[in-house]
This record gives sequence, C-alpha cells and structure tokens, in this order.
Amino acid sequence: MIILHSPSLHYLRIFLITLTFLIAQDLAVAEQLPLFDGDFEQGLGSLQLESCCSHSFSTIPMITRHGRYGARFELRRSDPDVATSKRAEAKTAFPLVQEMWFNLNYLFPKNYTSEQSPEIIAQWHDIPDLGEHWQRPSLSLWVSNNKLHLTNRWQFKKFGDDKYDGESNYDLGNINLNRWINIVVHIRWALDDKGLIELWQDGVQKIKKVGPNRYNDDHYPYLKFGIYKYDWKIRPRISTLNTRVLYVDDVRIGYKDSNYAKISTLGTPYIKDTFTSKINPFQVITGGTWLRHLERYDLVLPVQSDGLVTANLALNKGTIPTNFNLKIDAQVNSPSSVGDYSIVFNYKDLRNFSYINFSLVNRRGFNGIFTVKNGALTTLATFTSAIQAGKWDHIELKQAGPMIEVWRNSQLIGQVGGNEPISGRVGFSSSANSVSFDNLFVYELPQ
Repeated sequence: MIILHSPSLHYLRIFLITLTFLIAQDLAVAEQLPLFDGDFEQGLGSLQLESCCSHSFSTIPMITRHGRYGARFELRRSDPDVATSKRAEAKTAFPLVQEMWFNLNYLFPKNYTSEQSPEIIAQWHDIPDLGEHWQRPSLSLWVSNNKLHLTNRWQFKKFGDDKYDGESNYDLGNINLNRWINIVVHIRWALDDKGLIELWQDGVQKIKKVGPNRYNDDHYPYLKFGIYKYDWKIRPRISTLNTRVLYVDDVRIGYKDSNYAKISTLGTPYIKDTFTSKINPFQVITGGTWLRHLERYDLVLPVQSDGLVTANLALNKGTIPTNFNLKIDAQVNSPSSVGDYSIVFNYKDLRNFSYINFSLVNRRGFNGIFTVKNGALTTLATFTSAIQAGKWDHIELKQAGPMIEVWRNSQLIGQVGGNEPISGRVGFSSSANSVSFDNLFVYELPQ
C-alpha cells in the first residue's frame, strides 16, 4: 500500500486539476476546428478523386481564394465515363452525420460560356441501401445559363424508385465570372419538420428551408464537388460545348457545433454597402465633391493635386479591426496622364494610414501598397501593370496580422509582410480624377 502524505496529496490534486484544465482547453479548441479544412496547399488531403485523366484535376498557384494554391477541375466531352457518367469530382472519404456545415468557394473563369445544359458543381449524394439502386442526389448545387441553382428532393418510402415525394428548386441568381463566390450550407437531414437547409451566398442568406429534405436511407449523404455534366452522357445534343473548367478553394466541413462564423472563409461582415441606400455612412475628410447616386459612389468634382493621396479623401465612419478582407469595384472615369484611385485602410489621421493605389500609367509612387507613419511615406510593394480608364476592376485587399495581399480581378498582384497593422477606418481617394466605386464589402478575415 502506498500512503500519500499531505504534501504529496496536495501536489497530486494540483496536477489533476491542471491536467483537467489542459484537456478541457484541448477539447474546446478541437470543437472550434472544422472536421475538414481543404485549402489545397498540400494537394487533395483526405479527398478522393472521381476522374479519368491527368487534366481532370490539378492544384495551381495564384488563382486561389486564400493561400498559394487552389484546385482546378476540367471536364471534356471526349473524356471516358467515370462512375457511369461524365464527371471530374472530388468526394469526401469519411461518413457524414445528421447535422453538418459546409463552406465552398468557386471561381468561374471569364470564358465560362453560358448554356442551358446544366452542370452540377456540388452534390450531397445519398448512399442506397442494400439492394437499392442509385438515385439522383437529394441536394445539388448546379449552374444553367450562368445562373446558380439549388435543388432538394425527399422521399419517404424505404426503397427508392426515382419517384420523389417532394422537390424544391431555388434560383440563386447570376454568377459573376472571374470572381470568387462563397457558398455556406448548413444541413440537418430529416424526413419531418426537424429537417433544415440554410444557404448563404457571399455572406447573404438566400435559403432557409424547414421540413423533409432527404431519402429514407440508412446512411446520410456525402459531399462531392467539381464538374458533373450528365447531358454529355444521356443527352449529348443538348449541349454545344466541349470543355468546362472550374476553380475551387477553401472547402471546409464542420459538425453541428459549428456555425456560420466558424465555418465561413468569407467571415462576418463589418461593412456591406451597395450604395443603393440614401443613408450615407461616409464622411468627406478633404477635397472635392463626392456623390452617392446611380447605385455607386462617385468623386464628381475632384480637387487637383500632384499625386497627393489625401487630396480627395472620403472614409466610412466605422472602425475596422486589423484582420479583414475588403472587396470593392472601382474605375477611373476619364483618362489623363496620371489618372488613379486609392483604397485607404488602417486610417487613424492624415499622418497615419495605409493605402493601395492604382494608376493609368506606371510611375514612381503609383501602383502599389503604401503606408504613412507620422507623416513619412513608405512603399511596401509595387504593382507591375497599370489599370485602364473606363474599365471596372474588382479589387480585394486582405490584411492578416503583418501580411497584406492585393488581388485585382481574382489575380494576386501584390503581397507584403512585416506590416504593422492597426485598427482604423477604410475609404477612397484620388489625386485628381473623377472616379467611381461600387459594392463595398469588408469582412472579418478568418484565421
């Protein structure tokens, strides 16, 4: 028998309490992590491919939602059948449960030709019971005529026969080519009023459906994503195309203890302004006349200056934390020798802020990432290409700790580390030109 003296018992209690605390901490962290986090930085991870050829799937640099690599799917009409049809898909290799969260990001390239013949880009496919044949997926995300759709089917009978007890179809609107689209889906599978399907598109909830939503099978559906174009197999004359290419990145899957903020790679919105509201959350700090009209924000009468970024400065009144993802559409309305616009961030005052500048010409001090500290200007990075007058560009600015990334039309054009981020305001400027801005979205940047 081992007899613990009072000091030994005291230290054992401390050890057990500490151990319990550490285990609880680990469990708390584990609950916050997604079941699957596929960023394609190291390839497929635990996903499995349903594809025929070397061109079907690849990981490529630069065209990414976050990080350095994204996934590229390519399906050709001439590809041999895979799993009885025309597909290039990745699928989850682990069983899913009744309630799940899913995050997917898609980019449709600018040459993604519109046609009526659909292709499924995500499907939650049901597993038939023993002796039962495969049926169409109970939930699918698909594209037709360059519009995004969601379809849900349910079936009460135990043995499926392709005759469904119900079907719901949702039109999610036009897709924006050459721009990342974020989709978050929350599913609770059920055959009664406990069933739930929720969908968010770019931070906006588009669907909330309560009620039956699955087939009466022993197992819950599993996720597949990529390109599945069944017309090329069963109705080849319906389609006039021969190739489809789709980019996917940051696929995340979470259990029921997840939520939108945890699973979405888009993040919680700080600012959402399409400039349609008469309420103006902007403040003109210096310079010319800004006008909120025509569903955009215009600098209509600029003050002329020789490259001074603070000459015509308008800022949103809110303060943004240091980690954020900013999206904006912008253009210079009229050409000139030094036409430009700036997106300002980390603004404290006129002597302390950062900005990214885009110019019609390449010249020193333009086209890059800059910071001003105590009035001193520092160039952090330069962009290698100029913008065009009268052409809208989609700009994304991401700041995570000391890292800054700048994307133009879904292409990474500038990246820098060692920045000293501060919380501050965001806004717009131009040194001397009439410029326009539209669709400002600023989101929390998930880590």
